[in-house]
Amino acid sequence: MNNGELTAAETELTAIGGWHYEALRLHLMGFTPGQIVETLGCPANALRTLLNSKLAQAALDAIHAKNLETLTEAQTTLQALLPLAIDELRNELTSPNEEVRHKAARWLAEAAGCTPVRRVEVRKGPLPEDPYDDLSIEELRARALEKIRQGASIETTARPMPEPDPATPVQ
Repeated sequence: MNNGELTAAETELTAIGGWHYEALRLHLMGFTPGQIVETLGCPANALRTLLNSKLAQAALDAIHAKNLETLTEAQTTLQALLPLAIDELRNELTSPNEEVRHKAARWLAEAAGCTPVRRVEVRKGPLPEDPYDDLSIEELRARALEKIRQGASIETTARPMPEPDPATPVQ
């Protein structure tokens, strides 16, 4: 069994059909029979028979004892499981439970490379001094007229007032 050799039970399973071996691997990874049937498209009765057989038990023991898989085998397995993972994440993102939705969204954001904000600090510094803050309207007008007499121009966003109608009495 060392050096990637298959045991007799594993060889017999792979000779019976490729889905048998893959079904056992998925079973070892913790997938439910329903998920295995959906992933592999195998008959549910056949899967149940396989998982209860002595041959499967021997193969499961051999798989447990096997050394780490190669990177290619792990990558192939992960690619095969990706649709199930996406479906599960979609279910969590649309869950009626807010905590489940929050955890799924946070995991997705972190997996996408978006780091969560851990701390936000808002500092309020002193406001800039307004030299006209304490002045009355009359004082502001007087200062504006003085600036105009000195030759300064005053920019404003106000519209000019219309000329008064001589026929209308001033109140």
